[in-house]
Amino acid sequence: YLTMFFGWGMGLATNPQYLIRIVAAKSCETARKVLIWSLVFLTFFYFCLTQIGLGLRILFPYLHSYFGSDDIFVYAINYLIRSRFSGFFLISVIGACVSTANSQLHLIGCMLSYDVAAQITKKKMSEEQILILARVFIFIGGTAALILSVNPPEDMLSFGADIWGLFSAALAPLIYGGLYWKRRTKAGAVGAFFTGLICSVLFWKMDLQIYWAFPATLCAAAVYVMIPMFEKKRGAEE
Repeated sequence: YLTMFFGWGMGLATNPQYLIRIVAAKSCETARKVLIWSLVFLTFFYFCLTQIGLGLRILFPYLHSYFGSDDIFVYAINYLIRSRFSGFFLISVIGACVSTANSQLHLIGCMLSYDVAAQITKKKMSEEQILILARVFIFIGGTAALILSVNPPEDMLSFGADIWGLFSAALAPLIYGGLYWKRRTKAGAVGAFFTGLICSVLFWKMDLQIYWAFPATLCAAAVYVMIPMFEKKRGAEE
């Protein structure tokens, strides 16, 4: 149960919108405080949500028979334990959804227009052309998300954990190793990336006592560290 949030936490932490906040900090000390306090707040709120979920399961044991795990909170707050804070809770859920969708669509548009299309074309693109491309990609991404939402997965928590777990295994060692480890090498990054993908495929269907993204990320991180060490040793021998 705890290691499942490793996939969510480390996978989401590879999202550029969070990395920008760390890189843009005025000093290393500020960036360190951002990370520490973020972990404190996330731990507190996830603990509270977990206790509320366990309490609802005890008070209303029949809920899981009628509603999916993603709908129980909204239904319970608005119909079973109504209070003055019910509307506030519903607005908070809607606000979180809108904020997430907005940031992800913006990320899709910027990435595909500036980082991909503008870099592939030989002719330099103007800012207006890049902006038009970003809008087109946002439209395509939003339409695709809308189509996928027609038939959503049964367990969104596990589905999201699997998606972000893949990002954690493949990208977390590269991004944070690239930021904070001075001995990083290109060979180590490539090896860690493919190790994360391979371990994700191998561990995903295994009947493990821990969440599969946890050992997959550890394996990728180990390869990221070990390859530069072997390269250094080999260079010294030569």
